Amino acid sequence: MKKRLTKGMLMAALICGTISVLPVGGVVAHAEGAATEDAEMQAFNLEEIVITATRTENKMIDTAANLSVVTAEDIENRNYQSAADAMKDVPGVSITYGGGERERHIILNGDDRVVIMIDGRRLNQEKGASGGHQAYDLSDLPSPDAIERIEILKGAASTLYGSDAVGGVVNIITKNPNKTEIKLNAGAGSWGHWNARASVATKLGKTGLLVTAQKDKQDYLKYKDAFDSRTKRWEKSSSESDNVDVKLTQDIGKDQQATLYFHHSYKSGDQPAYISSKYAAVSGSDLNNDVSFQYDWGKESDHTGFVRLYRNYYVGNYYGSPSNRYHETKVGVDLQQSFKLSKNNNLIAGLEWRDSHLGSGEYDGNRKIITKAIFLQDTWNFAPEWTFTLGDRYDKHSMFGHKNSLSAGLNKKFGDKGHAYLSWGQVFRAPQGNDLFWNEDWGWGMGMFGNPDLKPETGYTWTLGYDTKVGQKTRIGITGFYSKLNDAIKWMDVGGYRYEVLNVEKEKKRGIELSVNHEFTKNLSMNASYVYVKSDIDSGTAKTRDYKIAPNQYKFGISYHDDRFRAELMGRGASGQSNKEFADSKYLTMDISLQYKIQKNWKVYANMYNLTNAAYTEYPHVTADGRYQYPAAGRHFFIGTEYKF
Repeated sequence: MKKRLTKGMLMAALICGTISVLPVGGVVAHAEGAATEDAEMQAFNLEEIVITATRTENKMIDTAANLSVVTAEDIENRNYQSAADAMKDVPGVSITYGGGERERHIILNGDDRVVIMIDGRRLNQEKGASGGHQAYDLSDLPSPDAIERIEILKGAASTLYGSDAVGGVVNIITKNPNKTEIKLNAGAGSWGHWNARASVATKLGKTGLLVTAQKDKQDYLKYKDAFDSRTKRWEKSSSESDNVDVKLTQDIGKDQQATLYFHHSYKSGDQPAYISSKYAAVSGSDLNNDVSFQYDWGKESDHTGFVRLYRNYYVGNYYGSPSNRYHETKVGVDLQQSFKLSKNNNLIAGLEWRDSHLGSGEYDGNRKIITKAIFLQDTWNFAPEWTFTLGDRYDKHSMFGHKNSLSAGLNKKFGDKGHAYLSWGQVFRAPQGNDLFWNEDWGWGMGMFGNPDLKPETGYTWTLGYDTKVGQKTRIGITGFYSKLNDAIKWMDVGGYRYEVLNVEKEKKRGIELSVNHEFTKNLSMNASYVYVKSDIDSGTAKTRDYKIAPNQYKFGISYHDDRFRAELMGRGASGQSNKEFADSKYLTMDISLQYKIQKNWKVYANMYNLTNAAYTEYPHVTADGRYQYPAAGRHFFIGTEYKF
């Protein structure tokens, strides 16, 4: 590995050198060049408006949370082909890939207990995934053309979004159709991969419409084997997906709006077993059809509110067998109202109700889970540039009774330069339906077996951070995080090819995140981050380290742009990995995105992934002889073009 890493570092140096000698004094001659410069400066702007942490519009600098934002400009500049790709370069974020390209999940602060949302609407499913706590496949998210921004909140969010959000919250905020625009995007790349996207937005009077569609197809994948360093084809690893989103808005009066939203995703193809499996992979499919209606009022006042009704429908056909067909229907209602109690005091109140019906050939009949919640959160500016937030959430679960969860946050702003914050939240996380009901009997005592006698996970999380601008060109951040769970839920190998889900005594995670962004000139900027994570499990009889998490995680990026050309180099690496779960202790991989604007509305681009052709994975699991069970894709490329009308 030392030899491979050295080559990768040499390639990085060559690419960085190439970018650094490009002319950096170009004059921005077109309007789009000026807009690009504004987007670059936004990366250093703590005045940016966010909504996820407080459920109302608030400046990042006034928010007691570790927040990262991926904007529509970021997605367009780097030509990300999916929402998952757009998140993988964010500090403290890990995207795991299991079963080829079909199953993508997110880890925040070393924890996969994450709430996923679209416009504040909860997507988490009861089915779980891959024997972990993941609750939604990121490959089912909307097309990049539908996304206005992605807000990633790391740490406690117990009052507003549920006390099960231990690692944090991801909120996909979709675009509002405020102008007429048509966008076409198409490209092709390695291994028979091609992608075609289209979006249409229009605003006629008070009515807006946004329609996005995407088609993606991949014939197969290749990977570099960490055992013998050979590049190999992953057999039966084809995939195909369709994605459609429709958003219809109607303005009513000055400050009211009705929104109807429909999301459809369907993917099919091979579902490859892990690399060393003796069993042939077979085809399968996943279908999501979600619809929601939301009515907002008081949008221009201090007393905003909304009511939302939604229905999420999912069907998964695992490994092509009718007995493995899983279906889940979730119907829900969300209601929220904010109150301006005084000049320095804001209150948010709300309620949630969800009714989930789920069933599978592996379940003992159909199951039903109902959850109800009421929450209150008060934000008090008790002194100049000091803000204190206190929240309380009451959850009632149809199988596990009721629980109160508290959360608190303290934020100190330092003018327009930065802020320091401390947040704390309690955890109450009921077992997923998958943990309770799964019953996959392979015979002779082997199989995967849920546990209806599980206890809910309880505990708390802490986040302490400082984020500031140094001058006008540099922004630095440092965040520490800690979580402790009692009765943590884990799928365990109990021997003899038998897997059971159990409550372990305690689970602790702690770590630190360091990040820096710097603008050398108006054309050239960089970012870098380091994250350390440690996770321990106390079973009551023994304390063990959780080796499934890379303890040291590194990311860096260099961006150059002028009025027509843009180059983005992004690198990711890890060290200190245990050979119990990883074939090598470290890796380095890099991606590069290049684009050129032929005209104001027409561009061509090229994305190259895993330039070092590293043998690595972010999904931990190795065979007895040291091969990755779910390796990341090897070196590959994608070339495309986009035109706007």
